[in-house]
Amino acid sequence: MTGKTVVITASSEDGRMADQCNVKVNVKYLDNTYAPSSGGGGGRGGSSGGGGSSSRSATPSGNKNSTASGLPSYVVKGGTWVQDSVGNWFYSNEPYTDEWADVQNPYADKSKGQPLFDWFHFGKDSVMTVGWYTDKAGDTYYLHPISDNTLGHMYTGWHWSDDNGDGIAECYYFETEFNGYKGRLYKSTTTPDGYTVNEKGQWMENGKVAAKKLNEKNEIIITEHNK
Repeated sequence: MTGKTVVITASSEDGRMADQCNVKVNVKYLDNTYAPSSGGGGGRGGSSGGGGSSSRSATPSGNKNSTASGLPSYVVKGGTWVQDSVGNWFYSNEPYTDEWADVQNPYADKSKGQPLFDWFHFGKDSVMTVGWYTDKAGDTYYLHPISDNTLGHMYTGWHWSDDNGDGIAECYYFETEFNGYKGRLYKSTTTPDGYTVNEKGQWMENGKVAAKKLNEKNEIIITEHNK
């Protein structure tokens, strides 16, 4: 809380009468910045939109109203998540079409640390996007493709992904900062923590693409080094 004294001057329209008074103004600054938390289960591998063995079916079944209270004012809430007959998900608060939205997730399991809201993308048909997505500017994102109550949420940070469905996962880094590019895949550059990624965004280790084997549950098999 900071305070400052200002002088307020009032005068009549014809300028014949005027007066001044000192007023102390107290200002309180609130930081309402929000950075959606990362998902994907840390070192667990998930299939991309182009293939893989992980399930791409919708997380729950039926409809669910978004009525929980206590969420930040900027989170979209009060609508309904709807699943169609083929498993696609829509958000009926209003038709989101070819755009991003920070939306409440009423299916999140708080006991597992799943966020109650996150960034989701909806395509031109208003269907919630899963897997890899590249926008008109050429920026690439990854939307969680696994049915674990967080289907479709945007990835941030390091994540392993089995792109070919062959049980081998590569590691990718997605922007974590809330800077207008949150969730964007790093390509042909060095990540903030000092690792090199190639033109596909894959982590390079000793000049080669780093890869890890997955078990039958799509979990990274622990080796001598795991990011």
